[in-house]
Amino acid sequence: MLRDRTAVFLINLVQDVNIVRPLVFMATRDFGLDAMLLVSTKFSGRDLFGIWQAELYEICDQTGAKLEFFSNDWEAHQQLSGEGLIFAASESHLPNHMTTHSVFLHAPPSYLRVTLQHGFECVGFRHSADHVRAHGKTASFGADIICSWYGDDQLTSMAGSQRSKLLVTGPTAVLQMRSGCVERDESFPRI
Repeated sequence: MLRDRTAVFLINLVQDVNIVRPLVFMATRDFGLDAMLLVSTKFSGRDLFGIWQAELYEICDQTGAKLEFFSNDWEAHQQLSGEGLIFAASESHLPNHMTTHSVFLHAPPSYLRVTLQHGFECVGFRHSADHVRAHGKTASFGADIICSWYGDDQLTSMAGSQRSKLLVTGPTAVLQMRSGCVERDESFPRI
């Protein structure tokens, strides 16, 4: 069982891993919080070679974070006891983000919900032309706080109703820069 205050990291898409990774380390090492990686069972189907799942296990090994999987909102909700923060790197009302969006909508009020920008062209922040054609000009979030990479004037797809939630933090990648060489794991296939 986790302590009362927990940092929960929702993971649904493979790109979520590198966005939340630095925050998991920050939560456990710098703030002494318990951490949980709450992973959608859809994730493994998207991780064809298991590369990102191996990364999740490495993160848990290095930080002491707990790894839990969920298939639906109810299973996710059962993991949320006490109070804390919930971070998601792919959360909006759009179909590809609905898994994490639903968890945010059903999260206990004792959790602060935080959506993280996960790319330069990111729905709800700064859509690409393809995003606009597929989803319209804006997207909305279930978050209490929306962390962006840059200021309000650059967020061309941020709905007016979402702007009061905005906090400019920059990309999470700069929180945990590697200082040495990165060796390739030879057991992973070359792409």
